Amino acid sequence: MFAHAVGRGASMPAMSPSTERRRQARHEVRLATMITPNGTQHDATVLNLSRGGACVALSNDWTPGDGAPLKLLFQMDNDESIVVEAHVARIAVDHMGLAFDPGQATRIRDLLERTLPH
Repeated sequence: MFAHAVGRGASMPAMSPSTERRRQARHEVRLATMITPNGTQHDATVLNLSRGGACVALSNDWTPGDGAPLKLLFQMDNDESIVVEAHVARIAVDHMGLAFDPGQATRIRDLLERTLPH
C-alpha cells in the first residue's frame, strides 16, 4: 500500500498567517506515493495535501523541472488506487509544490476523504 503514513520525511518550515497565501486549507500528512513523470516511477512522500495541490519531499534520485507534468498514484487499503494529475508549481531545497490539474474534483475529494483523519 502506498497511501499510508510513513515515519520519515522532510519537515516543512512553519509559515506565519501573514505570509500564508494559499487558497485551499492544507492538511499535514505523511503519505507514501508513486510519482510518474514521463512514465518513470519514483517513490515519494507527500507532506501535505489540499484540494488544490500537494507538497512532496524531493527524493535523492530525481528532481523535476518547474512546470513538469506528473501523475501521483495513491494505493488504497482495498487494492484500489487513486491517480491524480498535477504539475510542478515550485521547487525548494528539500520539497516541491504540486498544483493539481483541473477536472479532477471527484478524485481529489475521494483522496482527501480516504487519507485524512476524520
